[in-house]
Amino acid sequence: MSGASYLVTFFNRIQRLIEPSVANSHVKKSKRSGGHGWNLDAHNELKKRVYNAEQLLNNMGVAVVMGGSDGEAQCAQLEQAGLVDGCITSDFDYFLYGGRNLYKVDFKNGGREVESMVNLFSMDKFEATQCLTRNRLVALALLLGCDYLQGGVNRVGIVTAREIISEFSINDDDHALTILDRFGSYFRGEIPSRPSDSNTKKKLRRAKITLPDGFPNSDLFIEAASVYLCPEVKEKKELPTPPPRNMAKVEFVTD
Repeated sequence: MSGASYLVTFFNRIQRLIEPSVANSHVKKSKRSGGHGWNLDAHNELKKRVYNAEQLLNNMGVAVVMGGSDGEAQCAQLEQAGLVDGCITSDFDYFLYGGRNLYKVDFKNGGREVESMVNLFSMDKFEATQCLTRNRLVALALLLGCDYLQGGVNRVGIVTAREIISEFSINDDDHALTILDRFGSYFRGEIPSRPSDSNTKKKLRRAKITLPDGFPNSDLFIEAASVYLCPEVKEKKELPTPPPRNMAKVEFVTD
């Protein structure tokens, strides 16, 4: 096979996943609203590559699902609907969109081989061992920075962020912005300290953190939280029927 290198690698990876008889549906991403802008040439090249990849999948007999604004969000919807068991991805935003089971598969040798270990990351385990619900993960992402809120909160690292989540989460279903609002009000002195406050909570009140104006009720934080908690997805109740395999066309598609 002598086609474009990205298609050859993509073919090898999909072929390795098909071999164990994994029921496979590939979610095609639509445009992502966050991140950096694209110039016209880059945009056209991306469209061409996506089209070529979609044709390759069709010829390999893999069903393609058109996503909304983000592929991981659409995959999470498919899992929530009971149509798939999880998502093979390296993007942990999958959990922020409501996914439960993320399978991380590492490839080597240009996608021709799969590493011996396939890692499963499960929300059930995160909730049981780390007390991290979806809303708490979203709150963490907003504090540390994410695709839709670059930079996060100044001078907040992973340790401080975990402490904030631990100290200001009350109920399992607390909204991400509610958790952050409690912290913001306490940090700014709008909520008085109490003798019962933990040492960690008192330390957070004195922390050298610079909160953005309006934290966390500014448009930037509200919109970022909404993208993860109310993502733009297409409600799927069934998966498309996989097209018939036509491996004779695979080499043509990769030319």
